[in-house]
Amino acid sequence: MLSWTHPGDAFVLMLAFDQPVGVPPEYADLLPLPWSEIESRVRKGELVEAQGKARNRTVIILAAPTSGQLDDLVRRTHLLDVFRTDAPEEGKTPAGDQGAGGGALVDPGHPDTAAPLPAPIGPRPAGLGCTLS
Repeated sequence: MLSWTHPGDAFVLMLAFDQPVGVPPEYADLLPLPWSEIESRVRKGELVEAQGKARNRTVIILAAPTSGQLDDLVRRTHLLDVFRTDAPEEGKTPAGDQGAGGGALVDPGHPDTAAPLPAPIGPRPAGLGCTLS
């Protein structure tokens, strides 16, 4: 899962609990909060957003009871602000994907690429690093 990332990269874990979710034990050290806390809070209906450092990477976790709530959280969390850029026109990301607007996600660690990543859209948002859901 991390083989294509590099030290200093951001890695985003997005979890929607209306789908089977879990974090394999070999990746538990990536979580900025203990899994038991994440699971407990989401099962109570809370949204979870946290950031930490692990394996020389910035790790962001976004978790929600449903895919729809996760999609909303991805669009409004301030933890992803550094990756956002304005979309060229309302409802489209630079890659041309349909969505609710609000921009695209870019990798600030690789500014020379100038290729924004599409903003997460739909029930299973795409992650900068990985989606576990």
